Amino acid sequence: MKTVKVWYLYHSSFALQIEDHFLIFDYFNDKSDSNKHSLSSGVIDPNEIKDFKVYVFSSHHHQDHYNSLIFKWRQTIKDITYILSSDIHSKETLNTYYLEPHIDEQIDELRIKTFKSNDEGVAFHISLKGLNLFFSGDLNWWKWEGEDKEWIEGIEKIYFDEMDKLKPLAVDIAFIPVDPRLEKNYALSLDYYSKEIYPESIVF
Repeated sequence: MKTVKVWYLYHSSFALQIEDHFLIFDYFNDKSDSNKHSLSSGVIDPNEIKDFKVYVFSSHHHQDHYNSLIFKWRQTIKDITYILSSDIHSKETLNTYYLEPHIDEQIDELRIKTFKSNDEGVAFHISLKGLNLFFSGDLNWWKWEGEDKEWIEGIEKIYFDEMDKLKPLAVDIAFIPVDPRLEKNYALSLDYYSKEIYPESIVF
């Protein structure tokens, strides 16, 4: 496997460096405990990544997964592209793609397939330089205690249908949500993915 550097930013947000490419997922929090902007503090400083080919992904419009300040980075980063879920209503068009679920798109060197989230927006499968990534966004096994049984069954159906679509694809690195609000069900997606989908992949 190629050398990949990964930074945890906050909540569901991560950044990856793959050679001269830099990928950022679901960035929204722009404040660190130290009040410093740096990858080491979990906050993007565009000057730190200005020499990379930067791709910014947002899986959906919720405020804990998307922040329009990402478009300010193009003032510093010359080579930057935005790949957003189609439920994000932005007027930005320059080097900006809005993807529906179940799209297969080639953007520069990135082969991108989208999946339907059972919350909002999309999940992303990305192939780049021989590596395959899966970023789940809020596609998750949402099994809330006390929720209506019919609602849970509908959410579960979407989840398993989308996982079945993922199975034929290679995945080297995956980003899977866990949520303590789900109480004893907090890691259902992580367990299912790790045991039934890709036991051999690296999972964050």
